[in-house]
Amino acid sequence: MAITPALRLHLQVEFKRYQRLIESKLRQQWSPEQIADWLGQTQRVSFSHERIYQYLRADQQAGGLWHKQLRRRLGLRRARRSTLYKGKITQRVSIDQRPAIVDDKSRFTCIAQLPFKQSEVVADALIEILRPYKKQVETVTVDNGNEFAQHVSVGKALQASVYFAHTYGAWQRGLSENTNGLLRQYFPKGINFKTVSRAKLDQIQKRLNQRPRKELGFSTPQQIFQPERS
Repeated sequence: MAITPALRLHLQVEFKRYQRLIESKLRQQWSPEQIADWLGQTQRVSFSHERIYQYLRADQQAGGLWHKQLRRRLGLRRARRSTLYKGKITQRVSIDQRPAIVDDKSRFTCIAQLPFKQSEVVADALIEILRPYKKQVETVTVDNGNEFAQHVSVGKALQASVYFAHTYGAWQRGLSENTNGLLRQYFPKGINFKTVSRAKLDQIQKRLNQRPRKELGFSTPQQIFQPERS
């Protein structure tokens, strides 16, 4: 399964499902902390309050007014000051220990939407986009970027093993590199992803998964993968 965090927009697929509920609580001047706790208790969905702050920030940058529902502006400024993880990534497991069966890939593609490259955001996005396929996900392979610093959380949430490619070893993640190349057919370098709708991304994801592949004997990734939603 190829994971392509290169495409970044201001909403996550799972987050959007609960966007109206979140906005209804914002109208009542609930804080992001209160909303996150309420969602966990009533909807059994886990969104950090920081995720909601990030949504408010993106909405504000797009000209929206939801941030004005906050009782205090301090919370939004905290989100702005948030920085990329700069520490050392601990508990990494080398790709050398990855089982050989990983080479039998379906080429099934999932496209994630990320507002920022922070490790917490990337981890949440990986969990959300792969959770529907949890039964099929046994390993996740990433590079050594600090955005993958929360890999332990990803592994626990998906009950999967996370492996790190060698530094400067992009060839070890050949499927991801190849998928990025396929995406360039639709998204040339320099494109403003803020102008690309989620519906368009879903359409492209579906097109890639239903396209016959020579390396699959001209079967489609969808036919090979046949995901069973948990």
